[in-house]
Amino acid sequence: MAGASFHIASGCAAGIITSVLFSAFRCGGHVSQCILDRRQLFLIAASALFGVFGGLFPDIDANKGRFPRAIFFVLAILAGTVSAAAAFQDFHFNAGWSTIIGLAAAAFFFGILLTLHSILVNHRGIFHSFPMLLTMPAWTGVLLLASGKISSAASRLEIVLCGSFAGMLTHLLIDWISGLGGGSSSVFKLRVRSTAVTVLTYVFLFLGAILNIPEVYRRTASAAENFFR
Repeated sequence: MAGASFHIASGCAAGIITSVLFSAFRCGGHVSQCILDRRQLFLIAASALFGVFGGLFPDIDANKGRFPRAIFFVLAILAGTVSAAAAFQDFHFNAGWSTIIGLAAAAFFFGILLTLHSILVNHRGIFHSFPMLLTMPAWTGVLLLASGKISSAASRLEIVLCGSFAGMLTHLLIDWISGLGGGSSSVFKLRVRSTAVTVLTYVFLFLGAILNIPEVYRRTASAAENFFR
């Protein structure tokens, strides 16, 4: 049975391998030039970090203890920060009101996540499934696109998306190989017993894809053009 440390290591490795391969594609096969670039090293590290996140994400339903709450807290802080930045830059609230809006958004998001977790989540349920394998990186991309308001972290969106996807894929494959949860039919299932949870997951997948597709297409087309130039 694979533990958290094994999923962390495998997710990190998946993120690094994915970013290096993507860099080779972006740079027309000149891998060494890309890897030695300081900015590219940062992107490899970011992909490794999101690979770790993807590698741990399916077990967010493992229990109702500290791990899910810690992840939800980090996500809530990120959501609050993005909300505050949007209020300040897009809607021209002053710093004080923007801070209040950000804190309120973080608290609301944290409460919603905890509520949904306690009501809907079963261990090795929807979080160990094929639709969630696509939903998690899709919404990672949405968050990074939103964070572009306050950071240039979204400048290489596709690398981080691939890293988070690869990390989660390794988790599911390890559980499949280990025979946990009933094999591939359970780990890569398309639905769970609860129709409401299944429908909600596909709705989130659809929304995340709609928000990401234009940006991912633009960046992938640009990378392909550089590769074949």
